Amino acid sequence: MTLFLFIAAILSSIISGMIGMGGGVTLLAAMTLVLPLNLIIPIHGIVQLGSNLSRTIILRKSVHKTFFLYFAIGTPFGAWLAYKVLSKMTQPDWALALIGLVLLYVVFKPKHLPEIRLSRKGYILLGLVAGGLGCLIGATGPLLAPFYVRTDLSKEEMVSTKSACQITIHLMKLPVFSALAFPYFDHASTIGIMLIAVVIGTKIGTELLRRLSTTVFLNFIRVVMFLISIRLFYKTAQVYF
Repeated sequence: MTLFLFIAAILSSIISGMIGMGGGVTLLAAMTLVLPLNLIIPIHGIVQLGSNLSRTIILRKSVHKTFFLYFAIGTPFGAWLAYKVLSKMTQPDWALALIGLVLLYVVFKPKHLPEIRLSRKGYILLGLVAGGLGCLIGATGPLLAPFYVRTDLSKEEMVSTKSACQITIHLMKLPVFSALAFPYFDHASTIGIMLIAVVIGTKIGTELLRRLSTTVFLNFIRVVMFLISIRLFYKTAQVYF
């Protein structure tokens, strides 16, 4: 099990390092194969914190600081709302389908339709929503991706800014799940091994990012968003049909 999680963490962080998304969802899916459901989101959160932190450090010069700062204002409020929900109920499965719809908009929107360009203050609301959903469904990369795929950002800015914002989401999971009495120290060895793996994978992925052309990068990210949206619809259908 440990070797499987180590390999999965490396591969998923290579994906995230290259295109800024997809890795978190891939790792989450892999973890469902070997870990009980009640362990997955808390452990995934702390591992993804390490992955996004290492990616942000490597690409720190490209971070759009204004977007990051406004986003960080909203995440604690979203995490607080998620704590209130989790203390009374389980994760809402319908949220996965909603994220899938947003992804499909970005992938298939005609050229005459606008990009999803939030104002600076709009990132506060995005932070609130993502901070809440991060605790409820685990991976928020697909939710955030459409708001960073913008022609006024370089591919490095897209990846680094999204990664920096995701740091705040995963950081908020620690007090939320600690308050819900999750035993982090009981799983310290698994978490430590996976953290080492994501740092290695992030280094490889960011090196590959620098070698991608912008056109190839954007086409690659749209393919990944489409595949993830199909998976999200499938998982929602399994629950309700």
